[in-house]
This record gives sequence, C-alpha cells and structure tokens, in this order.
Amino acid sequence: MAEINILLQRKKSDGTYDQYYPRTKVTNVEGAAKEAILAAHLADYRLQVPYGTATGVANSYGVLLEPAPAAYVEGLGVAVKINVSNTGPSTLNLNGLGPKAIRKANGSPLSAGNLQAGSIYSLRYNGINFILQGSDSAGNAMPGDVLTGKTFSSDEGTELVGTMDNRGAVIITPGIGAQAIKAGYHNGSGYVQGDASLVAQNIMREASIFGVNGNARRIRQFWQDFPADDTYTVNLGWEPIAVLLSESYPDVSRYFYAVRFKDVSRPQDYEFDYASTPSQLKINGFSTTGFSFFTGGSGTSLVFCIAVER
Repeated sequence: MAEINILLQRKKSDGTYDQYYPRTKVTNVEGAAKEAILAAHLADYRLQVPYGTATGVANSYGVLLEPAPAAYVEGLGVAVKINVSNTGPSTLNLNGLGPKAIRKANGSPLSAGNLQAGSIYSLRYNGINFILQGSDSAGNAMPGDVLTGKTFSSDEGTELVGTMDNRGAVIITPGIGAQAIKAGYHNGSGYVQGDASLVAQNIMREASIFGVNGNARRIRQFWQDFPADDTYTVNLGWEPIAVLLSESYPDVSRYFYAVRFKDVSRPQDYEFDYASTPSQLKINGFSTTGFSFFTGGSGTSLVFCIAVER
C-alpha cells in the first residue's frame, strides 16, 4: 500500500496560509484503490491488446506477455510480430498456457504465407482458437484462375496477382486431327468455323464427318487389257449396284457392252454391240466386294468399266 506525506494549509484573514497539521503521514486510500484498478486493467487482455515478438519455429509460435495471463479467456487479444513465415496451419502458445490454433476470419486454417516474417498481426481468442483480425478474405481461387495482371484475395492471402492468359475470341478451323484448346480466358465471341459443303451428298456412305452421315455412292472406273474367252473377278472393296462394261476389239473394230443392275425385280444382263449382234461380254454377278465378268472372242481385248456403289 503506497504512503505519502500530506501538507495541510489554512488560509488566514490577510490572505496568507499557515500550516495545519504539517507533514501528517497518512495512507492514501483513494490512490491505492486507483492503483489496484490500474493493475487489474493492465492484466485484462480483453480490454487492451498487449504486444510481443514470437519465438519458436514456423507454424509453432510462442509469446511471453508481462504480466502473464492466468488462463485463456474468450476475447483475449494480442499483437504478435512474427519471427518466421508460416508454411501451413499454425498455433500460438501464450506464456506456456498451451498451443491454440490460429485461424482466418472465416474459420479456415492458415495457408502458407499468411503470416510473414517481420509483420505484426492482431489476434483474438474466441474460446477455441486465435482468430486473425482485420482480414476477411476468403475463397479458393488461385492465380491461374484470375486474369493476368488482376489482383485478388482468397484463402491464400491478399493482393494476389492472376496469371490466366486472356485468349480473347478464338476461331477454330476444323481439320483432320483434334485441335487442343489452350487454357485461358475466352470472351465468348470465339467460334468453330462451318462450311456449307458439309452435307450428306458430299460425304461417302458409311462415313460421318462431325456428325453428318454421308450418302454419296462411290464410283470406280478403269480400263485394262484382258485375254479373251475367260472369267475375271474385280475386287472393288465394296458392293456394287450397277456395272457398265465395254469391250473392244480394235483388230476387228467391234465393241461389246454389258450392263447389270442389282436389286431389281428380275435382274438380267443387257448385252449388245453396235451392230446388234449377240455380245460375247457378260457380267456374271455381284458380291459384297465386287463383281465377276466373262470376255468373249479371241485374242486380247480392252475392257472399260464403270461401277457404282450400292
């Protein structure tokens, strides 16, 4: 209890003072009460925020306060200068009372770099964890999710800078192979080019281009010398619906023709020559891969063929 000497003076009629109970030594009861209130205030870290420099290693920080808190209480605050940057979720231990997790304002654990060496952070105890004050940034965006040059805040921190490329309007011309679409921002004005020629009649049957099924029939034509009076098989790789053959004998200036159609009610061969004499050229029949024919006459003849796919 503090003690002081009190000098009492009494005013006289002439305006001067004399000493009244001079240098009386008393206990300053009012001053002692105020001193006790001040001491209690200094120890109440809910009403005032003490400051300390962290010790320990990254993610496990310790601070010694004076006067030392008796226990963790809800609302307890502290300002801490970080000694080493954190690399992940972190804890704070005040005066050996035990480590408590440090959380972001949204309650999430800290991410690497949320606490930077040399920076000062204010924390409040919520009864379970220490909560970072003055920051409510939250979210899971990463720099690659934000346009290059744009800044943002997230769970990872504040004033982060985006790295996503701005592709603008991308125009793709289809080709024979797949084309990779580069990652980045597309403004919605891009498109894949079309072609008015992409129609069924321009695509072979049994083929499909970008979902358009073709209905065009293949046509095969050839001319070749064949020894006469023999049977031959032509492999087209597909089944014909119609075949036209022309056989010529230059040495005798004679020409023979043969036509055969498939899937008619009474299929037949039409054989004739320019002089209306019986033709010696005959189409024997069709298969799923081609047709066979017979050449008449003698010697060697030149055969011209036109075949249409079924």
